[in-house]
Amino acid sequence: MGITSVLSPVAIVRQLRLGAEASTFNRLGSSRHVADLRLIFSVSIIIMIVSAILALAFCFQHQVMTNWQEVRDRESGWIWPRLWFSAVADSGAFIGAIGAIGCGVLAWTYQRGSARLGVVDLFACEIATLCRVVAVSDTVHRYIDLFENGPQAGRPHVIDGESPDDTSHFTSQESYFPVFDTSVKDLQALEADVVKHVTAFYTYMKVMRDLLRRLAGIKTPEPRGPRDDDWHRAICSVLYMLFLGLESARKAIKDLVEFEPKQAEDMITILLSELLAYGFLREQFRGDIRQRRLEARDESYRQEIPALHRLVIAGEGPQWDAAKDLSAEMMKRFDRVLVDTPTVRARRATLGLPAAVS
Repeated sequence: MGITSVLSPVAIVRQLRLGAEASTFNRLGSSRHVADLRLIFSVSIIIMIVSAILALAFCFQHQVMTNWQEVRDRESGWIWPRLWFSAVADSGAFIGAIGAIGCGVLAWTYQRGSARLGVVDLFACEIATLCRVVAVSDTVHRYIDLFENGPQAGRPHVIDGESPDDTSHFTSQESYFPVFDTSVKDLQALEADVVKHVTAFYTYMKVMRDLLRRLAGIKTPEPRGPRDDDWHRAICSVLYMLFLGLESARKAIKDLVEFEPKQAEDMITILLSELLAYGFLREQFRGDIRQRRLEARDESYRQEIPALHRLVIAGEGPQWDAAKDLSAEMMKRFDRVLVDTPTVRARRATLGLPAAVS
């Protein structure tokens, strides 16, 4: 690579634009997370240009007034270029200062924008990874099995040597939220909705861990006993907090991730667990505010999930492959949870209607 290509602004810009969806250079020009910084920069540029034009106009007018006798007695038009260059010379110091300020504003906005996008990426990565762990380890399904079949139900689903029924010794002290613990102050630079959903996710997940510790201190019931004891209610609370955390994570990912294929993939991954938890909890809570709050989500699920599926199916290119693969499973769970639920089956049986076809 020659020195010309190394120092060429065109070549450098071309390198900065490689990997368009991940390029910081491209994202600074389009991301809504740095829209305020773009506004500051654009207004600064406009003020600089207007100030430079006004300075030139003032100096030119000053030169004309100073040399008015020559202007009036001129014999050719060469006096105007001379006055113009004199005006440029007079305003050079002021325009140079404005240019220096503009370069400073450019450097400041680039540094602040890059740092803010870095914070966005860190939180998006941590939230998506935690939710992917929940989906891969089948956490929701394992706790549902534990609730329905008793403390021995989780044995066949052991992953990494421990199953959810091993609640008698829950002593985990690991920190699973390193980004949130070290970068929580950086959240204040983001929009209110983003802060709300990100903070809600971590809060719900921490409460869920506290509930797991509480569950560890509750005596397990007898097999095949009633499900209205403290142990079963504690599992419901764990799943409810997990559901709320997953819901907040999905909304946070929608706000944080702007590259559509990646956003869709992460949201579908979350919905695989969220839908299972929603279907279970909706059948457990009856006659209280939790039932009403869960049922209030029904319509949004019926609108947003098919719309997400259509978006993924319409996507073109290899970057959509992972989302398309997951979307098929999401729709299966959507049909099972929102189309052919136990409540719907019972209602249809009472009315003598055939069962719904998934």
